[in-house]
Amino acid sequence: MTAPCIEHWVTAAAPTESSLEHLQHQYAGYSPTVDTLLHPDRLNGSQRVTVRPSLNGLRVNSHATVIEQDHLVGNGMVHVIDQILPSRPTIGAFLAALPSSGFDLFQSIVKQSEAIQNILLEESRRGGTIFIPTNEAFCRLPEDVRTFLFSDEGAISLQALLRYHVIANQSLYSNRLYDQNSAPEHFVQTPQDTPDHTIPTPETLSDRLWCVLNGVRRFSLPTCLDGQTLAVAVTRCGGLISMKVNGIANVTVQDGLASDGVCHVVDSVLFPPLQNEDAEVQPVLSVEDVKLRLGVVCLS
Repeated sequence: MTAPCIEHWVTAAAPTESSLEHLQHQYAGYSPTVDTLLHPDRLNGSQRVTVRPSLNGLRVNSHATVIEQDHLVGNGMVHVIDQILPSRPTIGAFLAALPSSGFDLFQSIVKQSEAIQNILLEESRRGGTIFIPTNEAFCRLPEDVRTFLFSDEGAISLQALLRYHVIANQSLYSNRLYDQNSAPEHFVQTPQDTPDHTIPTPETLSDRLWCVLNGVRRFSLPTCLDGQTLAVAVTRCGGLISMKVNGIANVTVQDGLASDGVCHVVDSVLFPPLQNEDAEVQPVLSVEDVKLRLGVVCLS
């Protein structure tokens, strides 16, 4: 029971009396994922929990509901939830638990890939991000491309395609980046985005728009397909956050939390762009085009 218990403690600095009067103002921007005191061995940062509004109130990890909130104590804030939060699954277990009616195509590719299974099980890996296309995303591919990818002839290209959806050792959440080589980075922004505006003043305290977190951050994430990266843009305005991959694919479900990384669902199958290709335009794919994008890399 140690891990679930520790996961219930959200990390935050103990507030002073002077800071408590500004608490609501400073936290009005809403954080979709927050830190806890749990540090899984295979995650390159602390375990996070999701906190999202619903018709029944705030939901934590889509599992528990906040039934009492804002109990101010001497060293923080206490919220009461109606269920114990279970420990998060691994990425592999998370993928296997997805409903087959919507994800069995991607699940079957992962199951058949010894290389990806080895990456997911690798003891030295710390964190990771995986983008999961839905069955509908695969069905939107041209019929000849889909037939090729799921044929014996297209097996190598299909495995390369899978590698392009997986990032090892970097965990990109909707409001946080865990990079293996640096400290975790919290990347939401204020409108002014300058140090002078990080602490409210009497002049700004009454302006509710002042504290709205907004901005766009762009990330180039190295995938498990050698030499290929994914371009991820995270756009935020207050509590609204959108994520787009390669300028085309929308993240439709954010922050599927795992004990060794994070999963996101995308509405399009991701392909490496060609040199000088307009990233904002959906390419018209052919079998030869797919081979060109994916077949140039030798799989180990």
